[in-house]
Amino acid sequence: MDRYLLDRTIKLGWLVAITILVVIAAPRQAAAAPPTLETVQIDLGVRYGLALESLDYDPWGFGYGGGIGYTLDSAIYLGATFDWFDGEEVEYPTPTRYPEPEMVGGNYWQALVHGGYDLELSDRFVFRPKVGVGWSTSTIRDCNTLVGEVVECRKTIKSDTTIAPAAQLIFVSPVTISLEARFVLLFDSVTIKSAMMGGLSIGF
Repeated sequence: MDRYLLDRTIKLGWLVAITILVVIAAPRQAAAAPPTLETVQIDLGVRYGLALESLDYDPWGFGYGGGIGYTLDSAIYLGATFDWFDGEEVEYPTPTRYPEPEMVGGNYWQALVHGGYDLELSDRFVFRPKVGVGWSTSTIRDCNTLVGEVVECRKTIKSDTTIAPAAQLIFVSPVTISLEARFVLLFDSVTIKSAMMGGLSIGF
């Protein structure tokens, strides 16, 4: 992704996050109570993430995760999630004298706390805009070819501060089903990275 598109993507992410926070914080008149009101919600499901930078491999990919939360009588939602992504490994082009190929790549896991607001769409459906804040930790193995065709590989583990504006559509019954989309912004001391994530969960 070139710098212009990256800057626009980051600004869009901030705009979505600020909009969701305004929706959550703004005073409102009494509305129909969503079916999630004053309930504990627990779910497990599958995930898929995609890096928005140009990389040789995708450190997100398929994954799985779960969450727990509670909707207050004001319809404000508070919760937490943990998600693990399998990532991807690809073969590094090593000199022919190396008997075995070297693999580069890695994966992410993510732990976030969320604040949101539950909006009733019907007796069974709830729309939840929310914002997650926490950490995304990567385990990455990279290789470099040095002078003399010597290949040096190194594994690094790094945590990035994460802000993730998201939207969730929930079908409420004795067993709940939810679809979620997140825009993930990862911050370190030098760069800002971004990714898109979707998920399908089942819970109660």
